[in-house]
Amino acid sequence: MQDNIYAVPESSLHTESEAPVVQEFYVVSKLKFFLLFFCTMGLYGFYWNYRSWKQYKIANNEDMWPVARAIFSIFFTHSLYGIIDMRAVEKDSSYKWSPNLWATLVVVSIIADNISGRVGGNETLVNSFIFFNLIARGLFMFQAQKAANIACGDPEGISNSHFSPLNFLWIFMFPIIFVVAVIAAILFAG
Repeated sequence: MQDNIYAVPESSLHTESEAPVVQEFYVVSKLKFFLLFFCTMGLYGFYWNYRSWKQYKIANNEDMWPVARAIFSIFFTHSLYGIIDMRAVEKDSSYKWSPNLWATLVVVSIIADNISGRVGGNETLVNSFIFFNLIARGLFMFQAQKAANIACGDPEGISNSHFSPLNFLWIFMFPIIFVVAVIAAILFAG
């Protein structure tokens, strides 16, 4: 209650129900991106594509299926990277990257990975190629993540740098499952 009865009443202009700002793209920190990508042996790439398209759909009220765009990412990678590039340049005109080059490298990496899994011959050579291809694809995809972070005004991905319990589950359980599968394959092959 105010002491001056003639004073204009004071009120807060902020409402409690202000909607949170929806980022146009999926923002994630460098450490979180690489840990989740490599600990899931690249499966995080599908989730990353899904979340990127889902964020874009929500922010722009687009009529699309993010799940389909993630599953068939080789057909949609160039368009996603192009959209991210437009928004990143709008936010920071000094930021330069080559979205077509990085998108092409990601698509070629995915296709090469699928082909190499079907090629017979020297298993050590094939497995080495798959391993190095995974590292390369993670590096290629992170170029788009950097641009998406810039486009959303969070270049370091601070808003999504903390690890959730589900993140930790993927980080620790997926490698254990992978090792058990490799041991089982070795035991049953011999």
